[in-house]
Amino acid sequence: MESLYVQDDYRGLGLGETLLGNAIAWMDEMGAHTKSVSVAVGNEKAFSFYERFGFYPRKTLLEQIK
Repeated sequence: MESLYVQDDYRGLGLGETLLGNAIAWMDEMGAHTKSVSVAVGNEKAFSFYERFGFYPRKTLLEQIK
């Protein structure tokens, strides 16, 4: 899955949970052993959402872009 975004007007309705839950279930059915999520700097509030699905920060990636 490339990206998950729920427009502000629709947050709190469980749409994100449904989308991510279905994606995780599909990945499990396909035999995925490891799943990872990238969260952009400035969107750390998303951590609590992903933690509900068992995702926790494991590393910090620093990039230099020229």
